Amino acid sequence: MFDSSEVPNRPEPGRPLFLRDPEAFDREIRYFVPYQAEILESLLESMLLMGSDRSPVLDLGCRTGILSSRLVEEKPYAKLVAVDQEPGMILACRERLGQAAEWVDVERRTIAQYSRPAAYDYILSNLVLHFLPSAEDKEAVCRNAFWSLKPGGIFAFSVMLDVRSSEGGDVLWKRWERDAMAVGARREDIQAWQLRHRPAYFPASQQAWLNWLSEAGFVHSELVWCETIFGTFWAKKPADRQSDTPASYS
Repeated sequence: MFDSSEVPNRPEPGRPLFLRDPEAFDREIRYFVPYQAEILESLLESMLLMGSDRSPVLDLGCRTGILSSRLVEEKPYAKLVAVDQEPGMILACRERLGQAAEWVDVERRTIAQYSRPAAYDYILSNLVLHFLPSAEDKEAVCRNAFWSLKPGGIFAFSVMLDVRSSEGGDVLWKRWERDAMAVGARREDIQAWQLRHRPAYFPASQQAWLNWLSEAGFVHSELVWCETIFGTFWAKKPADRQSDTPASYS
């Protein structure tokens, strides 16, 4: 059977520091994702109708624990599992959780391949899936999330969107620059980001994500929140579907 606990330790030449260093990652979020508060709220709204306060929840790609820390505040009795593939991010997440880390399972796992059959009521992911370089990785995330959810479970995730083919894509980027500068980024910071950091992002279009979710078996998939180049998706697993093994791992 597929073992999602194995994390490759091979170096990745040219991989930006902010993807490995917690402090650099938090700076990236602070200056270049000016909508972080709204994004977190859009993710947490998916849990408003949580049937049980002790529901199992996965934070997929927990990074420095921004989402996990909010989850333990809002749903302190939820059975939270937080996973990431970077050792430094795992340590930062545990530090941010403080005493709550004692009852949260924070684990090092490969994000694109993580799966646990019918283990969760909710799978949430905050601003990490756009760093997966290939369409195949993003498709795998959707399949594995479907497999890992219980029937009726919710998959909610926020990502950078590819708006190049959308009407007014250039306008959306300019609005993002305006909003980034409003929270402290300077124009030279944005220019440096475009050169050094933007190549590490591999955004997909809204329609591509909706197609992958549909192909994985989700229903009621939709973009529920969007601002300039960022968006949040929700998708529901049918209540009458069990977690069949994905074809690629059968």
